[in-house]
Amino acid sequence: MQRRTGYQINEFSAAAASYIGAEVKGTDERFLIATINFDFDYSKTKLEWRLANGKPFAVILRVPKYGDPASSDQYFGKVIGCKLAIIGLKGVAIDNSVDAKTADANVKAREIADKAYADHH
Repeated sequence: MQRRTGYQINEFSAAAASYIGAEVKGTDERFLIATINFDFDYSKTKLEWRLANGKPFAVILRVPKYGDPASSDQYFGKVIGCKLAIIGLKGVAIDNSVDAKTADANVKAREIADKAYADHH
């Protein structure tokens, strides 16, 4: 069952990277969730919506962590792990992450999102 959020998740590519974003349906409002290398495997990740009163205020997405690029003409370095990206949506400023190796990483990511929401409202 797909949750009705009022947002559409999009993946798009440019010359050097792929991007995952959330777009408010029917508007020009967009929120960048992650910048990733072209080899990102979408089938191995889930996007979690954080809701308040039935409306989304943030997303949490497991994405790769990259090391420094080997040369100045590379955009990404080697994958050195994963992180949970925590990104705020309309009206909630969050741009944070939790290392996926952290104990209870999902719980901590939710706490960060929920605290940011509470601080804004």
